[in-house]
Amino acid sequence: MEQKRERIMKICGVAYIALLVAVVAYVFMALSDMVYEIWPWLGESQDNPAIRFGLMGQRGPVDNIFIAVTMMLLYHGIILLAMLYVRGVFKNLLDGGSPFNKKVCNAIAGLAGAFVGMGLVQLSLIMFFAAALVGLIYLIFDYGRILQEDADTTL
Repeated sequence: MEQKRERIMKICGVAYIALLVAVVAYVFMALSDMVYEIWPWLGESQDNPAIRFGLMGQRGPVDNIFIAVTMMLLYHGIILLAMLYVRGVFKNLLDGGSPFNKKVCNAIAGLAGAFVGMGLVQLSLIMFFAAALVGLIYLIFDYGRILQEDADTTL
């Protein structure tokens, strides 16, 4: 039993570090995506490499830069939030917490909310189905938390 616990803790440690690296990498990717979107708006000269190499038209893929930047900030922000919620679950497990506690349940509920947000930004039914699936996982973990609290109070 102790070996399984140690193995699970090692996997949680690796997942926690991998998610930290993924968050940092995603921030750089999101920033480069924003620069790619904004670059054509900085000038229409042939010095703009995105225009010179035919990667982008004279005004970019979206006519209104404010709408483009706002949508990109929402989209990337929600994805980062989802990654941070998942990272929080692994951090709680590394700190010796049970997977059936209020922090983990809140993180899973936040992840479901992040999927709803992505569904609203992308207007995607798939994201709403993912939110429903994560919501069901939340209900399972919340029920496990209630059973854990009942077992702790009876002892």
